[in-house]
Amino acid sequence: MMTPEEATLNSWKDDSAIASLPPITELRERSARFTREIRRRNFLEYVGGGLAILVIAVVAWLVPIDSLRIGAALLAGGVGIALWQLRSRGTPLSPPLNSGQLPILDYQRQELVRQKDVLRSSTIWYLLPLIPGLFVLLGMPFIDPNWPKGDDTLLDQLVRPAFVIVVLVAVYRFNKKAARKLQSEIDEIDALRYS
Repeated sequence: MMTPEEATLNSWKDDSAIASLPPITELRERSARFTREIRRRNFLEYVGGGLAILVIAVVAWLVPIDSLRIGAALLAGGVGIALWQLRSRGTPLSPPLNSGQLPILDYQRQELVRQKDVLRSSTIWYLLPLIPGLFVLLGMPFIDPNWPKGDDTLLDQLVRPAFVIVVLVAVYRFNKKAARKLQSEIDEIDALRYS
């Protein structure tokens, strides 16, 4: 149990911490802006993923090669899994309504941590589901005897997988960089919150 002197001292400390925080309107605007950014990111991912599934389905329907259809189905399924995971992991939480500075700051920190974790784990839930379909599609010229040989040289057949690997690595690095940026914002909130 606290003595009256300790309660007064803690009350004074709490008031000074609240006074050093940015105004409530600024905190609410930052929180709303971050939520809009996440929703916009997710919307673009959903549109891009939906278009990718549509293009994959059209190509699989137009090209009568079984291995292509299998690879396309696996890739479309991988895109679907990634989109589903984005929805379940990356949908922003609702901010607290009519609350003070500290609850908004706590909410903002919690949401930054959630989104940072989404980005850090994206290799598992975003990139990994694409690998089986990409493996089948990129390996078809080497393993499918029905694949039309055409004018593809060995160099052409090696450039496609190299390009896909470069894109996957770029997405991985972009997500790690974005996660580091969110961590710096978390650190800023911690400095505000606990100073």
